[in-house]
Amino acid sequence: MKFSSIFIIIVLSLVLFGCSDELGKKANDPELRAQELTPQFKVTTTGEGEPNRYSVLIEWPDASGTVRISESSKILAVVPGVDQKYLHAKVPGGHNAAYLFEQLSADGRVLASIPLYVAVPADVVISQDTTLKEATTIEAERVFLRSTIYTHDKSLYITAKEIVSDNALIRNFPVDAKAGREKTGRAGGSINIVAKRSRGNLRVYLNGENGGDGKNGSITVKGRHPGCPGSSGGQGGKAGSLNVDISEDSEMSIAYENIAAPGGVAGKKNSVPMTTPAEDAIHPPCHKEAVNGVDGVVGVKGKVCLKLAPSPKFICSE
Repeated sequence: MKFSSIFIIIVLSLVLFGCSDELGKKANDPELRAQELTPQFKVTTTGEGEPNRYSVLIEWPDASGTVRISESSKILAVVPGVDQKYLHAKVPGGHNAAYLFEQLSADGRVLASIPLYVAVPADVVISQDTTLKEATTIEAERVFLRSTIYTHDKSLYITAKEIVSDNALIRNFPVDAKAGREKTGRAGGSINIVAKRSRGNLRVYLNGENGGDGKNGSITVKGRHPGCPGSSGGQGGKAGSLNVDISEDSEMSIAYENIAAPGGVAGKKNSVPMTTPAEDAIHPPCHKEAVNGVDGVVGVKGKVCLKLAPSPKFICSE
């Protein structure tokens, strides 16, 4: 489904009606119907199938004779004035189009010459796997998602008039992401999507970072000491949240998984040499009767709230 953006452009101080003697004619003179081609146009930009490709529909009041339309000095078309519209297809996104509308009399004289400037929206296309380095906001007329976005513990905000997902994936952490020894995993960042329209297929995985494994206990003197105990694993991080608000028309299928991140594994007693780095092991002095650590607890799932038109309400779950 395509999305159109409609706005009115008023061109000020551009009431150009040919030579000054034209202004002295009676208002009912057919040639003065050039004044009906006022400096007021209705412009509709409609996204075409591919990113950054738009159609620009320009409409004007009824006018006699013909209208010659140019863009950047290139003549695009000459149409009857009574058609009241012209469609310019395949206009690049992010393009500032400079049009010139000229109303021509039957004998080819220019009755009115009016410039019109149209800023064609620029789309955002995410086609390569991306990892957020900071809280990120993506805002555009249309956003195309075609790859994987890892948010880690950063928040992601996508705001657009239309979002198109080609089986893209947004997730907090890679499945093997793990905190440091004994540490609690980081919480996943929030994922927020707000648009008027959406289409395609989107996958979302909410998960915190896995808890860090406990430290292993070092091997001590055999026969004299049973070795140092291992420490407890860290807790799994809390999963991020997902908030989606599609207000007008949703043709997007959203498949999400809300995952409780596993805690870290407890370290093993009497399992590593004394030469093991201190950040990975517990070395003497350690009490020979000390108990081993325990596995870290799993993380908490995140909250999911979806409002997909035509539904008027959010449906939330945890």
